[in-house]
Amino acid sequence: MPVRLLAAAGVLLALGGRAAAGGKDPPPYVDRTAGFQVLVPAGWQPVTLAEPPREVLLLCANDATGQVFVVSKIVGPSEGIEKDPKPFLAGVEQGIKNKSTGYKRISAKQRSLGRVRKVPGWDLWFRVERDGKPVTMAARFLFFRGYAISVMVDAPARAQRKEARRIVESFGPIDPAAPAPR
Repeated sequence: MPVRLLAAAGVLLALGGRAAAGGKDPPPYVDRTAGFQVLVPAGWQPVTLAEPPREVLLLCANDATGQVFVVSKIVGPSEGIEKDPKPFLAGVEQGIKNKSTGYKRISAKQRSLGRVRKVPGWDLWFRVERDGKPVTMAARFLFFRGYAISVMVDAPARAQRKEARRIVESFGPIDPAAPAPR
């Protein structure tokens, strides 16, 4: 599965253990520098790459299900989300279409996220082809001034969509009550 493939390709340096006792989910992963938090459910492991792309902030894999999720940061103008969201979000979606095979939107919803400081967000569910098979992808984008942070989770099988939704819906700006990073 993904972890074994990454190790075989020589790009995997290490796995980080985050499993909580009794198979319960650990507290959310918090990145105070980038300003986000996300659930890394039990069974998922942070992956350390030998040469990670600079935009990758967190990469996790679930070897049992073959799923992967990635949190990345894209530097660039994001003020368009507040001025005129429809064309701005259409441009974001077009960028995904351009890098995907067989792209088909399932749903999209604009959101305002965060308890204290509201951050513009956008949830996008879409289908792409991977190795000739359809794969459902779940994504959430957080738009800060001058950059955006996103999480993308693959859900190749219908049974995996519930956990993909949990991860995406947990992704947001830091909650002031979040525990300090480990």
